Amino acid sequence: MDYVKQVTTPAQRRPFVALPQMEDDKETLILSRETHSFILMNRYPYNAGHLLVLPYREVPDLEDLSEDELLCFSKTTLKAK
Repeated sequence: MDYVKQVTTPAQRRPFVALPQMEDDKETLILSRETHSFILMNRYPYNAGHLLVLPYREVPDLEDLSEDELLCFSKTTLKAK
């Protein structure tokens, strides 16, 4: 289990920033890329079919997204449904 053996600390790992920068969507499990957000299959899901919808820009709260980012995030969430 490679993720258990990682030597970086949780503060150093930023997978949701790094994954969209990679070019291989199949390897990174990115299902869809939109203008300001993307849909990602959960590599370690709690339930079968569990998906993540994430904005490209890392913010502490959804309220910190711009109106365009929030609209895109909402539409992407509906697309993932």
